[in-house]
Amino acid sequence: MHEPMTLPRLHLPDVAEFRRHFEGPRRPVVLTGVMASWRALEWWSPEYFARHLGHLEVKAMTTDEPASEDAPLGPEQLKRTQVRRFRMRDFLQEVSTGPVRSYVSGVPLTSDLAVLLNDIELPEYREEGSSASPRLWLGRLVGPLHYDHSNNLHGIVYGAKRFTLFSPKQSRFLYPCSMLSFTPTMSRLSLRQADDERFPRWRRAEATVVDLTPGELLFIPAGWWHQDTTPTLTISIDFPWVKSPKLEWLVLRLFLWRQLVRFRGRLGAPRQRS
Repeated sequence: MHEPMTLPRLHLPDVAEFRRHFEGPRRPVVLTGVMASWRALEWWSPEYFARHLGHLEVKAMTTDEPASEDAPLGPEQLKRTQVRRFRMRDFLQEVSTGPVRSYVSGVPLTSDLAVLLNDIELPEYREEGSSASPRLWLGRLVGPLHYDHSNNLHGIVYGAKRFTLFSPKQSRFLYPCSMLSFTPTMSRLSLRQADDERFPRWRRAEATVVDLTPGELLFIPAGWWHQDTTPTLTISIDFPWVKSPKLEWLVLRLFLWRQLVRFRGRLGAPRQRS
């Protein structure tokens, strides 16, 4: 993989400038100062959640086999995960000690933890007219390399995350899963433990790496591949767009995949699925 590039950091940019230079052309950027007035930045921590929200239930993704400390959840392991309800204090106790088996993955505040809504503010940079709920991410985990169909703003409240991003143009180097698989938006390779024999092209990929700390918002455009590494217990909030930009490259990928399947079928070659 080429030497990682860095992202620009903008302090409270004009909203119109953000939409013109980043949202429109789908360019990632880090926004600073946007979360400065949030009460969450002052209050939220694992100790605060255990003390004040410990009795509340929270939904978490769980796995029978512990998640690796050095590699992301793979497609097969992700397929075996389940959603389980925990009391907040019990969840925090579990993820604070021992192997990682559970992670609060994008729980909507509006329906599940409305008590937290007063501690944050809706960024004016999010999707115009959006009614989507902010979502909570809580725990420590190495996430899978994947892309989303919609834009997103991801902000750190407590802890830290490292995001490794690749533009949609890098897709041919990242070995996407089959469009008909359980995880069509995921990559089959692990950036931490890449298999050069199975995935030789990945070395040609050009990554962008950004380390996020409390108070920073990362804009992740639709279609951008990203893997987030959360080595310590972290609390973050994201604001997904509801409307998905037109992703012509995804449509093209599906078309080419279907043509390949038809061609291979005519040759009598076996069809492989990831």
